[in-house]
Amino acid sequence: MKKYFVLSLVLLVLAAPACKPPSSANGDTSQSKETAPDTSDPNAKAAFLKAARKFIELPSVTARADWVRTYGGKELTNSQQLDYIAPNRFRTKWLVKLGEPDQLEYIGIAKTVYAKTCWLCPGGAKWVKFSEGVELNSLRDPFTEKCLRRLSDVKYEGEDTIDGRKTSVYSYKNQVFMPLLDEGDYMTRSSCKIWIRQDKEVPLKLHAEFSDSSVKSLDIVFDVETSVKIEAPAVSE
Repeated sequence: MKKYFVLSLVLLVLAAPACKPPSSANGDTSQSKETAPDTSDPNAKAAFLKAARKFIELPSVTARADWVRTYGGKELTNSQQLDYIAPNRFRTKWLVKLGEPDQLEYIGIAKTVYAKTCWLCPGGAKWVKFSEGVELNSLRDPFTEKCLRRLSDVKYEGEDTIDGRKTSVYSYKNQVFMPLLDEGDYMTRSSCKIWIRQDKEVPLKLHAEFSDSSVKSLDIVFDVETSVKIEAPAVSE
């Protein structure tokens, strides 16, 4: 049961691309790809990294993530709500999963994860507690220093207005490691575009397209104004 749950959490990585080193238990990193030379505009890269640092320092943030994934030979759109409260509270709630409405939800507080599972069971979904070897990925992950260590080709693309907010638009490329269900690793290339709020200098929207992955594209819209509350749920005995 626990192993199955851990593997199900792997899919949460796709909403906020995780960064982790390749498995080196057997010394084999042959699946890694060489990092391309960085041709970033220095000013654009500095502005982007400044926004990334300010984002991960936020006390709280909520976001909606929509990603297109190839599943069973079809392209399906999946949606999640992602919440974060510093320093270590996370919530992931599926809004649409594999093309169908769902109620699955995960809450992480430090290293304890609560899973709302079996929404079709008699009596409705129940919360289950896990405390070992399980961690939720955070929507902050795409902007951590570790995740951006292969950042390249940052360019300023001009200005745009989204919901009345003026933004500066940047494009960039990155390479990230994504877990596979067989517990191996592979590196995927991503081409990204980001809209940074000019008033707060933090990301408002992120669009990413992936190669070498079942995930084709990802769109995240960030909200730093809405109040976020994350508490441990009552656990079924």
